Amino acid sequence: MSKTKITMIKDIINGKPCLLPYGAAAIKDFQNVSGQKPVIVRAHQPRNPKHHDRIWSIYQIAAETDPALETADQVSEWVKIKLGYVDYIIKHEGQSLVKTRSIAFESMDQIKFKMFYDRAIKALCERLGVDVEDLLDQKEQAA
Repeated sequence: MSKTKITMIKDIINGKPCLLPYGAAAIKDFQNVSGQKPVIVRAHQPRNPKHHDRIWSIYQIAAETDPALETADQVSEWVKIKLGYVDYIIKHEGQSLVKTRSIAFESMDQIKFKMFYDRAIKALCERLGVDVEDLLDQKEQAA
């Protein structure tokens, strides 16, 4: 099976969500897709660096607020474990280890990162006993 990569943009037409080719090259490639036949689409949205920076500034605020989590890195690890964003490794001696997964740009696109971010903020708010608006206000004041 051959694969053609076509950059698409989400839009709403007649009240229904749809994907449209984005740019001249995408339009040209899209014209080669056979009509009235199913097409498998794998959505991948490039990561937004500002969104990534935002979570790390929130991790820093949490580290300054929670004495049990002293650094942003520790907050990040706590969040990943809390959300189950881990892999379990069984060593040959039978010992099991927990390894947190990466949220680096190459590991997670924007779609998956937004879902992770929303869950991370909720978990941190519960831990710190604040609501989302208060946490984000603290982030804005620190900026």
